[in-house]
Amino acid sequence: MGETHGIVREFVSFKEAKDITGISDWTWREWADLGKCASVKLGHRVLIPVSEIQRLLSEGLRPAQRQSKASNGGDRCAKQPSL
Repeated sequence: MGETHGIVREFVSFKEAKDITGISDWTWREWADLGKCASVKLGHRVLIPVSEIQRLLSEGLRPAQRQSKASNGGDRCAKQPSL
């Protein structure tokens, strides 16, 4: 998973996440937009960490539930900052 020509990749595109999991790239995009899965924005591209795919696969493909701002003292979205 996430390996190309012997180089281990840490991030994959929505399409690659779809190819790995069978979950549509639209669903991956929605989960990232809603903060239900970790994602990283690089310019105009949004990528999913391979570790997030592994986590979801090990948990039966249930994305993390985003907590409300009131219940956790702030917005703790799973998105990582832009690079």
